Amino acid sequence: MKMSINLLKLLTRSKFMKRSIPAKIGKFNKQKNQLEALLNNKLGHIDLVGKNEVVKDTLKLNKSFKYYKRQQGNNGHKWLPSHIYNIKRCHMIKYHGFKVALKPTLKCYRMIYRNNGLNVRSAKTLIQDTCHLGKILITNNNKSTGLLNLLASKFDENTLKFSYKGVYVDGIYYGAINYMKWVEKDSKLLLIVDTAVYKKIIEKLLNLFAKEVEEDVLQIDDLTFALGTIKLVGATALNSLLKCIRSYCEEDGENNSFKDFFVLGSQVRDYKDIINNNFMIGLNIKDPRLVKYPHLPQYKKNEIPEVNADFISKWQNMNKYDTNKQLEMLLDNDNRYESYKNKLTIKQLHQKLSSSELNKQSESNIPMLVYKDNDMIANSFSIMLPYHWVMPLYYKLNQLTSTQLIGLNQVNQISYDNGEESLSKNCLMDVTTWQYNQYSYFTALGEREHWLRKNKNRRVNYDKLKVNYNGLTFGELGDPFRSDWKFLYELMNKGTTEVKEFLQNYNWNYDSNWMENFKTRFTLFKTCKNKDLIHLTLSKVELEDGSKGNIKSNARVFKIPKESLENKRKDYILNSDVLDLIGFISVGCYDLAEGESTGYAFYNLNDDKKEYYEDKFLIKNPGETIFRLVHKVK
Repeated sequence: MKMSINLLKLLTRSKFMKRSIPAKIGKFNKQKNQLEALLNNKLGHIDLVGKNEVVKDTLKLNKSFKYYKRQQGNNGHKWLPSHIYNIKRCHMIKYHGFKVALKPTLKCYRMIYRNNGLNVRSAKTLIQDTCHLGKILITNNNKSTGLLNLLASKFDENTLKFSYKGVYVDGIYYGAINYMKWVEKDSKLLLIVDTAVYKKIIEKLLNLFAKEVEEDVLQIDDLTFALGTIKLVGATALNSLLKCIRSYCEEDGENNSFKDFFVLGSQVRDYKDIINNNFMIGLNIKDPRLVKYPHLPQYKKNEIPEVNADFISKWQNMNKYDTNKQLEMLLDNDNRYESYKNKLTIKQLHQKLSSSELNKQSESNIPMLVYKDNDMIANSFSIMLPYHWVMPLYYKLNQLTSTQLIGLNQVNQISYDNGEESLSKNCLMDVTTWQYNQYSYFTALGEREHWLRKNKNRRVNYDKLKVNYNGLTFGELGDPFRSDWKFLYELMNKGTTEVKEFLQNYNWNYDSNWMENFKTRFTLFKTCKNKDLIHLTLSKVELEDGSKGNIKSNARVFKIPKESLENKRKDYILNSDVLDLIGFISVGCYDLAEGESTGYAFYNLNDDKKEYYEDKFLIKNPGETIFRLVHKVK
């Protein structure tokens, strides 16, 4: 009886809802027509800018409320424009509020090495969607006071400071800046920074310059969801891009910049000797989807400039204040939104591609900027364009057989291959950055959990390792799953008699609330004199000739007294003293270029340089009892 009553109630409710549906549809259609009149395109694209605030609600960017809900809450992370394309081709990772590609599903170590920007003969172009990077535009509306002086008046390392050398917020180092450009000298500044720090910079700027912002002297715009970027790496990077774009301005003089770009992309290979770090070129392009099959545009020989001394010096002599019209268009809200005007839907695009209208002028005029960012990677470029044009160009680039998807792991590998200078610009590879410490901390938590799942007879007992340190036997020094700088700092303050007790009582200190308890190098290594105790040196090291084994990440680095190698035979048993620990191997792997196992060591060797070798060290991998002799790579 009770079930029958419930069924009758359900039937009544469904009939009532059925009668109300037509009225709701009519109301919805009316609202839809009013909305379409406000937009200049049928795809619902808008220009989402946070004026004097961080963009938090991205509902307007999503076509489906269902997918929007997945990106909200504590466990929700924003999707990049290329998310649908990448999700089936890459392993994804949650990176500071965004879902970012970590690595392709295919094995690609050798392929990445052959196309890391250093090899001129490589035919592949590596591509990554970098829309997760934060874009900040700082505008000074008071022409009497320069923006540089205004910022410098309140900037220092303990509050906020940013330059090409690095970003500091509240005394914490967040790595090198990705890109910084004076759009208008001393009045408008564009910053592109890592995802982990851009919100902190905006909030800090709003706090420091609250009065100037309120009086409209200073304006801070969050352009993260208004501008998109794509990273290209390889000796044929510009050639691959050139195949996928066409100039919008065919008749007027602005087409000259596209012809210059055509020469760079089609006739030059290995750009690192021709362009400098200030390289930048602006283009106006058509809808990239109208390029049916990617190929080089056709020009007659007399229509394009020659590659001569004047042409090369033009790119080599660019300075940091050079700008162009396209950059100004990209940073203007109205011009960005105008690029979406009458953007073709999929149905309209199919009709145009299958008809004779293909050669007609495209209605979409897209400003695009190709520039060299601050990663110090050879033959590496970034493309900047309006946010909703990223996916069409990204998809067209991936249609080429000469392109290969990459993720964060591959960018780390490329930085490794490009040397110390590039490694220090990568926030996930530089041990002094907040991002590296956070990433390594949670990676260590995962590895420790994996270690605990193993049976006791199948896992290494780090506490019971018998490592000989000049007659004393100890287990693993510090946390075996990461580079434990906290351990090194505390060890430096201990005497010889205190070492044994310190090692027995040292706590790895895994805390769930790591943001309050975890200290980076820049808060950990400061004395009352406000100076660093540790001045880290970065060097690439490899095994000494004849040594066997390999160099692993997080290996311990020990200094070597000059007497020990001079007085002993070649076949001596290598060991070291606990107090000789000076650093760690940030990352180590087999280097195909050297044909040896190599690694990058961060170490502190400021005192007693005359007594210790500056180019030779001992290393000990985590979980091993053997010391290996390594030397600097020249």
